[in-house]
Formats: sequence, C-alpha cells, structure tokens
Amino acid sequence: MAEGLKEKAEQNYVRLFGENLDLKKELARCREAFQELEDSMAEGSEEAWRIFKEHVRVITVDLDLSPLDPDKIMVDGAIVSPPQPEIDSDLKTRGQRIVESPPQGDVPSSSRVPPQGPDQPTPSSPSAVLTSLPVDPSPGGGDLPSGDADPPLLLPNRAAQTLIPSPSSPFPSSLPDFSVIWDHYPCKSFNCFHRQNPNLGFNPSFDSSKFTTYKTDLDLPISQLFQIAKSTKSVIRLGFDVGGGTGSFAATTKLRNMTVVTTTMRMGVPYSEAVALRGLVPLHVPLQQRLPVFDGVVDLVRCGCAVNRWIPVTMMEFLLFDVDRVLRGGGYLWIDRFFSKGVDLEKLYAPLIGKLGYKKVK
Repeated sequence: MAEGLKEKAEQNYVRLFGENLDLKKELARCREAFQELEDSMAEGSEEAWRIFKEHVRVITVDLDLSPLDPDKIMVDGAIVSPPQPEIDSDLKTRGQRIVESPPQGDVPSSSRVPPQGPDQPTPSSPSAVLTSLPVDPSPGGGDLPSGDADPPLLLPNRAAQTLIPSPSSPFPSSLPDFSVIWDHYPCKSFNCFHRQNPNLGFNPSFDSSKFTTYKTDLDLPISQLFQIAKSTKSVIRLGFDVGGGTGSFAATTKLRNMTVVTTTMRMGVPYSEAVALRGLVPLHVPLQQRLPVFDGVVDLVRCGCAVNRWIPVTMMEFLLFDVDRVLRGGGYLWIDRFFSKGVDLEKLYAPLIGKLGYKKVK
C-alpha cells in the first residue's frame, strides 16, 4: 500500500510541476501581449494627437496647443511638463533618444574645433564648421591630404545611376526617363504618358506656344498679362502656379525673367519630376495645405485646370483665402479655365470668389 501511495504522489508531483511550467509560459506570453498592446495604444495615441494638431492648424495657426499635450501632467492645478528622470547612459527608453559625445581622443579630426588665436573670438555655443579640401577625382580617391582635417564626403543618392543633363531651355525636345523611379506609375516613360494624353504636357516642346498665343476669349497670353500689369503701373516678378502640371506656365515666364513656383500633386503622374527636369521649382503641396510663403509677398497666383468643381467647397474656400493671404496689395489672381455647371458657377462659385473683393480685369 505504501508503494502505491508513493507512486501516486510522484505522479501528482510530476503533474503539478508540468502545470506550473505551463502557467509560467502562459504568464510570459500574457506579459508580452500586454506590452505589445501598451505600445500599440501609445503609438495610436501619438498618431491621433498628431492628426488632431494638423486639423487644428488648418483652422487656426496661432492657437497654443501645448497645454493639451498628452505628456503634460497636473501639479497644484497647473499643467506642467513631467520631471525628467535620470537615465543611465547605457539605457534607451521609449520615446527618448540619447546622444553622447565621443571621448575627446576619439573625435574624428573633421569635427574638432580649430584652436582659437589671440585675435579670434571664442564662440559661445557649438557651431558647424564647413571646410573644402581638394579631393582626388580618380577612382579610389587617392591618398588623403595631409593635416588634421578629413576630406569632404559626398554620398550619392541610392537611386542615382547617371548624371542628369542640365536643360538648355525650359522647353526641351524630350525629358530623360532614367532620372525617374517608375515603380509607382502605370507608364514607364514620359512618351507613354504623352501618347495616352498629349494634353498632360510631358512633351514640353508641344507647350511652347500654349501661353503665348491667343485663340479664344479664354486665352490670356503672357504678353497681354504683362500689358495689364503695366497699365496699372504694377510689376509681376514672383508667382505661384497652383496645380501647374508639368510647369509650362513657369517655363514661359522664366523666359521673361519672372519666377514662378509650380505646385504639384502626385495623382499617379510624375508632375514634380517633369517640372524639376525642366530646371524649374516644383512644390508638392496638396490643396488643403497652406502655401509655404509669408503674407503679401507674391505678385501673381494662377489657378490652373486642377482647381475646378471636383474640389469640395470648404477646401476651395480655404484655398482661395490662402491665395488672398499670400498675394500682395495690387496682386493678380488668375483663375484659368474653371469649369463647372452653369447653375453652380452663378450660385456657388461666383459668390465664393466674389467674397475676396477683387476687381475683374479680364
């Protein structure tokens, strides 16, 4: 009987020991799952806070959102930043980045501050020092020049394969295909887009006369635009082309010593790349984003075919008021070929544009 009890006790012990191991494994899995959930909730909270701030910034730029920061704490009825914990240099906590200066003996020579002479002022704060040294252009780079400073290091873009030729004219006969990463586009060349729709502007030579000829009352040649400005003793030097496609308007004005920045959107077509390849300035600015310039510094804003009835009314109103913000007194707003239903144009868009109080000159 004693042998039977002993055997049964051993079996119970083995069973309990196994169950204990299983519970420990399950507890470890639960802890990992809880940590993942906690990290996910923290990341979701940060993303929601970021989106909230972006939406508020669209409505009002000057509103102070710092009291609403989720990292703030309440102390004696006041919203303050939490105390910074003392963190060991070997640790890195979530949301904190620790950067330590290397020991003085291991500092690369190019980052050392040169010794100050008796007549040289001592800087009150660290500053960047840019140096230019001759570098052997031969393959392999040759020997390093003597001295304490390292030669400047130029790192090519990972996608760069060959040099892009500088365009001699903003209306080249063709655009180089090798300078575009085509992975995200349905076509794999500019000619493909041109064959599908010649009006997209991917053959710049076809658009060389687009803004210089007069065919219908909807056309406004550049010469007439400058004549209108001259009649009012105004000067047009700087402009924005909102939704300017491949930059043909900016290219035409460039030939007349006027600077126009073209805003573009992705929309499955390489507009920004085409503008840049023509030696012009593209800005990837969605219509719901403010133009990145100060108030009252632009002489002309042209709203091309991208600005029409497909834009929601609220976004359209925001765009027009932001255009009015950047235009200087006496500047020009050119709404080019706006299309919509006749009833919508009279009852909706005309009053919307009329709110700005502009005088119609054409």
